This record gives sequence, C-alpha cells and structure tokens, in this order.
Amino acid sequence: MADRKTRGEEGRKMKAYMGFEKDYFNEIAVLIFAHSVKEAKVLGWNNCDFCDNFINYRVTQIKNQSWIFKEMIKDTPHVIDNPKSCEECMMWGVSEIGADGLCEGCRELNEPTQTTD
Repeated sequence: MADRKTRGEEGRKMKAYMGFEKDYFNEIAVLIFAHSVKEAKVLGWNNCDFCDNFINYRVTQIKNQSWIFKEMIKDTPHVIDNPKSCEECMMWGVSEIGADGLCEGCRELNEPTQTTD
C-alpha cells in the first residue's frame, strides 16, 4: 500500500515528475507533484516562471526515489521551481541530498581514497 504522505486531497496517489527543456535537461528543471503525467505537464508549464522560454518542454516521472517526497510542501498538485540540489554538481532528483549538501555521487567523489602500504 502506498505511503499516506504521497496521497493528495482526493485520495489519489501523488507522483513526482521532472519538467524540463529537452535541450537543457541537465541545466534547467522543475520538480512537479501531480496525479498524472498530463496534469504534471500542464501544471509545470503554467506555474514555472522560466518555462515560457522552453521550446521542447518535457515531463518525466521520477521513479524509485521515495525520498523525493520529502520535498513535497502540500497535499495538492504543485511545482517547486528550485528544489534542493547538490552544492557540488547542482543536480537534484538523482539521489538524496545529505546534511552536507552533497548528493551520493559527489560525496563518493569527495571521500579520501584509502591506500594500503
């Protein structure tokens, strides 16, 4: 059974989506919580300040990342145009951002390597 935190007012399960410009996928994206991809696409387009400049606007569901629901700020569909991102690589949605401000990938890269003598 789905976690209650991911259910919206109407009892339908909320899903996380990434709205982005196809040509700038790694640079500009918004986090969208909605019930369907269609709802996410419309919601993202209508509630994103910088999406007006997008030509190839796309939406994709963020799957298998239950931690992303920590970003959810209300139980109704909404857009977060500045989700918490990694301080090193500036990415979000790939892995959870830790208390140190880094994603798992950057944390692993910044760990000192252990050598054996």
